[in-house]
Amino acid sequence: YKLNLMNKLIESFTIKCPFYKRGCSEKNKIYVIKEHYNICQYGYVKCIYVGCDFKCMKKDLETHASVCKYKKSQC
Repeated sequence: YKLNLMNKLIESFTIKCPFYKRGCSEKNKIYVIKEHYNICQYGYVKCIYVGCDFKCMKKDLETHASVCKYKKSQC
């Protein structure tokens, strides 16, 4: 009973995205933030091109990828 009550209490809290210091303004219930975390545009990702070790926020990846020196030009 106590564990169930504690889980309900925790699930009722509204929390900030773990990336709020990087600029994310998402605030929601913990179970929603868990889902948001994987798609948050302020999370870091590695460049999509082989050989490039550049890391940036997801929201900036497209800009980097357009000028990445490891990008292969199309024939």
